Amino acid sequence: MLNMPMRGLVPYLVPPKEIKVLKNYFLLVLTFCLFSAGQVYAQERTISGVVTDNVGKPLASVSVAVKGTDKGTSTDEEGRFVIILTETKSLLVFTYAGFSKQEISIPASGLMKVLLQPEVNALSDVVVIGYGSQKRVSVTAAISNVKTDEILRSPVSSVANALAGRATGIITVQRGGEPGRDIADIFIRGVGTFAGGNSARPLVLVDGVERSLNGIDPYTIESFNILKDASATAVFGVRGANGVIIITTKTGTSGKPQFSFSSNFAWQEPIRLPETLGAVDYARLRNTAAQNDGSPSIFSDYDIERFQKQDDPYFHPDVNWLDYLIRDYSPQQQYNLNMSGGTSDARYFVSLGYLNQDGAYKLGNFFDEFSANPNFKRYNLRANFDFNLSKDWSIAIKAGSEISNSNYSRSNTSDIFGTIYSANPMMSPVLFENKIVRNVDGLTALQISNTPLYQLLFNGFNENFSSTLNLNFATRYKLDKLTKGLSARVMLAYDSYYL
Repeated sequence: MLNMPMRGLVPYLVPPKEIKVLKNYFLLVLTFCLFSAGQVYAQERTISGVVTDNVGKPLASVSVAVKGTDKGTSTDEEGRFVIILTETKSLLVFTYAGFSKQEISIPASGLMKVLLQPEVNALSDVVVIGYGSQKRVSVTAAISNVKTDEILRSPVSSVANALAGRATGIITVQRGGEPGRDIADIFIRGVGTFAGGNSARPLVLVDGVERSLNGIDPYTIESFNILKDASATAVFGVRGANGVIIITTKTGTSGKPQFSFSSNFAWQEPIRLPETLGAVDYARLRNTAAQNDGSPSIFSDYDIERFQKQDDPYFHPDVNWLDYLIRDYSPQQQYNLNMSGGTSDARYFVSLGYLNQDGAYKLGNFFDEFSANPNFKRYNLRANFDFNLSKDWSIAIKAGSEISNSNYSRSNTSDIFGTIYSANPMMSPVLFENKIVRNVDGLTALQISNTPLYQLLFNGFNENFSSTLNLNFATRYKLDKLTKGLSARVMLAYDSYYL
């Protein structure tokens, strides 16, 4: 190029046609760079702000979510939040209990200042307080109300399990996960007594009668109120020392019959299981332990080679007993069908519920005649009727029934899991050609199925059947002729149990 004549340099280097091509190429590269810069900017966009109430007080634990996505965060104790966005145009949704939800457009820059207004409707809600009800705005005692839709969001077998995180001051302790035996213990503002047992648990009233919280169908609950301090539970005396839970079931409304069907399906899984060693690592560590004690090795090089190659699965197996015996997921299904309606003088609500909760064992159906895998079935039936016999006289009949059918192994769950945890990975299989292996000649004792694991699995099963019938009959007569607002109410309750 340097040997070219100077006067012909430009025509020879860049002809007019090539200038046009270079121009288009330059525009394309420029567009791509601008687009890439915009993408980089979107990926590094950070939004911060502070959330306060209508008087300027910072609000902690306010939910901050990006609308239409699963991205979100919450405010700290000073009401501040920081969130990183990849969207160039989006809305932030702010939600907090007792305050109206707000959707705010995200500014290009600067600190967001969000003001949440109290929810007016929440102050006008009716709260059940002992023997009566009043508006929330006039309540000074410590009372929490859990909405029914919040309980239904958790597909759990018991209402007690759904209370975790739903109200302040409520502690739930779930001591097991076996079907039908996974009901959580509830404590309100800690433990009020060291006597233990039922004396440390809150008083549970269902439609004004002391009953159990365990078998209630959540689809039949109208209101769920928790009384926590002395001013709220004083009318219950010493029985309210650990708090009171008041549940009111649904009643019919005037109008045409309305049908509602709900269902949910859930997968249950163990929260945390220990990790176990494989056969090769286990054998080497046992040999090391024996050598440290001055004893000969337990496993030969031939045994370790078989464990490594896994070419002798019957006499040199490598079994992870947790994976072999425990499911990753166990199904649970729940259904409810209810009907309500009536006239101004006669109203009804009828509900039918079904719960099926399966166990976690894989080896539960060796034979057709029995299963050692836990299973829990519950049937709920409720029928509530309200009648107005006259302008001043009304009658309410509320009947509920719970029928449960459960299946469990005769062996304790703790014994089964304890044996699984203590079983080594090179034990002989439980079954070989449809026979139980109890001893193998020529193998070390650690490779023999001398554990009672097979006895636990084949120890049979127990079927448990129970039913409960609850019946309320209440009548009310208004005495406005004597004193306005005065009324007389009588209620009879009958409970029947079959265990």
